Formats: sequence, C-alpha cells, structure tokens
Amino acid sequence: MLAQRLNVKLFLRDPSRVRPRDFIPVFHRFIQQQRLNELMIDVTDYSHVQGGPGVALICHAANYFTDEEGGRLGLLYARKRDAEGDFPVRLASAVRAVLAAARHLEQEPLLVGRVVFDGGELLVRVNDRLNAPNSDEGFAALQPSLEALGARLYAGSPVQIARLADPRECLGARLTAPESPSVATLLDRLAG
Repeated sequence: MLAQRLNVKLFLRDPSRVRPRDFIPVFHRFIQQQRLNELMIDVTDYSHVQGGPGVALICHAANYFTDEEGGRLGLLYARKRDAEGDFPVRLASAVRAVLAAARHLEQEPLLVGRVVFDGGELLVRVNDRLNAPNSDEGFAALQPSLEALGARLYAGSPVQIARLADPRECLGARLTAPESPSVATLLDRLAG
C-alpha cells in the first residue's frame, strides 16, 4: 500500500472528566518544552464545532486533535507527509506517535487523573482515496498490516478488526481487544 496519510485515534476512558479546551495550555506547553518528536508550530481551537476536531496541535508532518467525531472524545493523530518505510512501518510509526502523545497527556499535571486512554480500542484510517480506496480490495490490502499491528499491540490476544462501514468515508478500521493495556504497555510492545 502506497498511502502516506494515516489517522490513528485513541479514545478516553472517561471523557466526562475533561473538555477539549483543557488541552490548549497543555499543547502550548508541548511546543515550549519540545515534548514530542515533531516540529510543532501552533495550537488552534476548534472546540466550538460540535463533534469536530476540538483543539489541534499543528505540526509540520502531522497534526494532533482532541477529536470528538461520533460523540467520543479521543486523541487523533493525522499524518500529513514525509512518512518513511513501507506501509507496516508507517502504520506502526503513526500508532507510536499517538501513543507517545497520549502518554505525555496522561502525565501532564493539569490533566493527571482526568485523562486516561483506553488501550483496548484503536481507530485507524487511511486518508488517501487514490492509494487506498474504501473498497473490498482496499480493505483486503490493509487487513494484513492491521492484523500484524494488533498482534504486536495486544501480545497475541484475539483482536477484532472491523472495517468502518460508511463507503463515503476514507478506508478505515476499528481494532478492539478484550484487554485494555496502558498506553505505556502498548508503547513497550511496539518498541519490542
């Protein structure tokens, strides 16, 4: 698969404990302290858009959003350019990036105890209709990479991979596992 633009979303366990606007000073601090392995540029507030992107941390190669699509608050990583390696490597890199940012958010003093991510569910989208059409063939090409990713993240536990049903949307799938490991555990599993 040639696609470069990947979106990965982690969901909050209890979204009622935080609002998207609570992330504004945190994302500004990320920029000031260079907390992510990204060229971070700016923070934008879209929290007035119901069910939208929330607050965005704009970076050169990717953006991070406190996404509320579908009424579920989570952290969305959206790769825009410059992804290296073959597709499984690019996918693992995108997941690693969202997990690293999630770990920083969970440890942030302003958010500690209020922001905990559900490690048992992951949403993956390929935002490239030309190189990854939302078709049976496109999903068949994506599925082996998702299966390999699920095996790494969930240490061999059974992972359910469900294609996102709406044909008007980009190709995507939801990975769910019976366990809900911590973000730190998932990062360790991807590193190994």
